[in-house]
Amino acid sequence: MNDATSTKNSIQDFAHCGTALYQFADELDPECFPSAFFRLVRNAIRFDGASMGRASVDRSENAVKIEDAHVYGRRPDLLDEWERQLRHDPLTARFLLGLESPLACTLPVFYRKRGAQVMEDFAVRHELSQILLFGESVNGALQWLAFYRKTEVPFGDEDTAFLHALWPMFRSASRMNLLRALERADEGRHSRAFALINRSGGVEAADTRFLQLLREEAPQHDVASLPPRVMQVLMQGRPYRGMATEIEMKAMRGHAVCTIRRRPGVSRLSQAEARVAEHLLTGLSYKQIALRTGTSPNTVRNQIAQLYRKLGVHDKFGLLAALRSHSPNSYLQ
Repeated sequence: MNDATSTKNSIQDFAHCGTALYQFADELDPECFPSAFFRLVRNAIRFDGASMGRASVDRSENAVKIEDAHVYGRRPDLLDEWERQLRHDPLTARFLLGLESPLACTLPVFYRKRGAQVMEDFAVRHELSQILLFGESVNGALQWLAFYRKTEVPFGDEDTAFLHALWPMFRSASRMNLLRALERADEGRHSRAFALINRSGGVEAADTRFLQLLREEAPQHDVASLPPRVMQVLMQGRPYRGMATEIEMKAMRGHAVCTIRRRPGVSRLSQAEARVAEHLLTGLSYKQIALRTGTSPNTVRNQIAQLYRKLGVHDKFGLLAALRSHSPNSYLQ
């Protein structure tokens, strides 16, 4: 086969993969999407095993915890064993530094050159002679694709280029697949907005209304993740009842699916009033709140008067009680 024919076939394979990938994402359940993806890609990249998944990353301890993964063509315990050996794995360490392009290598040799006998034995035991690996870290979560071969034939430049080009579509399609499944599960509940959250609290995908309501609830927090005070409550299996919203969480294929909705009676608080309320709960005086918010004491008094009116209370004790009832003890960091 000449170079022109090979290039033409590669372009056709890529176009076919892209079209089919988004069709799979739209139509298949999340449990079926990984296997369908790997069967599709085998037309372009020759492999006899693969894995995909997401993991949370604690960079302070160089630790990785698998949250959601799928193994294809290898023993199911492949990634369980890999997770137990992470601290001995120079490939993982390199991956965490970031890959500009897919990494292809003869895995036992890679480990042998670095004196990683435990990992070399692992590669041999699971018949990971060749590996083609790519992925990235977003919002504290690591997502990857890995392809394996038992044979001594290495992955080539065409394989590497194909995976590099396919990666953005794969990330988009996998997120779309989860969102479509969530939409089907949440049909008819239009008063709520939703998002997919990883175990570190990072927002992997969300509708516009979710982000809008989250900003109202925590105006000073980056909406790329849930505030720590919210995660602390949700991880205890309880709904988070804030000043403006109520947030709930349920598990779904390695993710947390969060729904958010306005709370009656407190949804009318402005962002400025919510900030003043937060400071009141810490015991700050009017003057101290004015310094923190960059306003005058008179402005703070007017905002607190609005809190009394909107929350339907008539004294400071009632105001503080109302604010605490709308927010768990961990509301403030």
